[in-house]
Amino acid sequence: MQVETLEELLFPGVRLSALGDNGHVCSRGRPLTRGPWSRDAGGMDGHPATQPGERLRVCSETVDRRTVVTVVGEVDHLTADRLSEELESAVINGARSIEADFSRVAFCDCSGLSVLLAAHGHCRDAGALFAVSGPMTPVVKRLLQLTGTGPVLLTRAA
Repeated sequence: MQVETLEELLFPGVRLSALGDNGHVCSRGRPLTRGPWSRDAGGMDGHPATQPGERLRVCSETVDRRTVVTVVGEVDHLTADRLSEELESAVINGARSIEADFSRVAFCDCSGLSVLLAAHGHCRDAGALFAVSGPMTPVVKRLLQLTGTGPVLLTRAA
């Protein structure tokens, strides 16, 4: 079997170009931007869920110079800048530990991975710790596995 695109390598057998009835990219008929955490009034644990038509929601909470950036939805070339801005803001505001909570990320491509690696480098340069956390979807796990970046990005931020 010859692989022609990165998507085919990362997501064998998944047709990513299919659109769901809400206009969102679907995997096997399920919208990627909505998950069991999504509710019309918001998400679980007081964190907002993505709303219809919204592909990514990012929010931060800082306690004692430790910032948790909660990411919900899809991180791709259209939404990666939003995540980058939030992570950069945490570094600029003096966080000593930054954790990107990816437990509610349904999809992440190389644009999102580049943002995470850049954030890791900026944190290292600023003397801060950085890690990606949360139980991840198989899609995100596979991206980190295939690129060999899991050991760097999944190290726990204290």
